[in-house]
Amino acid sequence: MQEATSACKGLVVWFTGLSGAGKTTLCRALEPELRAMGYPVEVLDGDDVRRHLSRDLDFSKADRACARSMLAVRINATS
Repeated sequence: MQEATSACKGLVVWFTGLSGAGKTTLCRALEPELRAMGYPVEVLDGDDVRRHLSRDLDFSKADRACARSMLAVRINATS
């Protein structure tokens, strides 16, 4: 079987929704399925990101935008 990574240049699947809606549960169920298909998977849970990267921010629209920007910079720096 040819690994899926040879045809995949990169993809982001971003689950959004209210707190407690099941985003993490869905992500954790999808992760092993994608790995089994040969895709490299990196999970960034919003709660973990907030705890380590932007703990001084709240859930206002402006602070959420700031947290996304901080995350994007961090991802680009490690890519």
